[in-house]
Amino acid sequence: MESIVYEKAKTEFAEQMARLITAELGTCSFENNSNKICSAKTINALNLADVNENIQNYYIATHNKKVVGLCGISQIKTGFPHEYGINSNVPYREILYFVVDKNYQRRGIGSTLLKKVITNVKEPIIYEAWGDGEYVNSKFILQNLGFKLYKDLGDNFYKMNGYCPYCKNRNIACNSCHAELWIKNISQF
Repeated sequence: MESIVYEKAKTEFAEQMARLITAELGTCSFENNSNKICSAKTINALNLADVNENIQNYYIATHNKKVVGLCGISQIKTGFPHEYGINSNVPYREILYFVVDKNYQRRGIGSTLLKKVITNVKEPIIYEAWGDGEYVNSKFILQNLGFKLYKDLGDNFYKMNGYCPYCKNRNIACNSCHAELWIKNISQF
């Protein structure tokens, strides 16, 4: 079996990255499409636009030249999103898409990717983590890499903010969708 290769993302991988995001998360550009239900085709196109916009800020994991994981980090931002209830103008970064193909999970790929994007970042880093159940999917990776739970956003955060139509489970009745806000370098608040 060929090993996993980690590298900075290049535009030649953008389409595969968008397809992985669509397959594993659904999503799309929430700000631009808050009142639309996205089809898989639309979601993939919007995810591709998001990935291409920040391609230089992503690391990918490939196996046999197939993208099996990715993680990105934003440029420096100011003014936290209002839905978090944080009143701070401290410059920060946020984790963009953080995805590992379900067939490659539990092999350390996610930890390696996240570690690559956060290394040498001095600003606070926020990550809105979610999970279908009682805890977020990436909780243990986040803890191991020094993130602290900042705020439990609850089971209705995505529903209240209109995200559900963009989820991969949008056509399935979910048990719940628990969301939490995790921050690294939290001492700067």
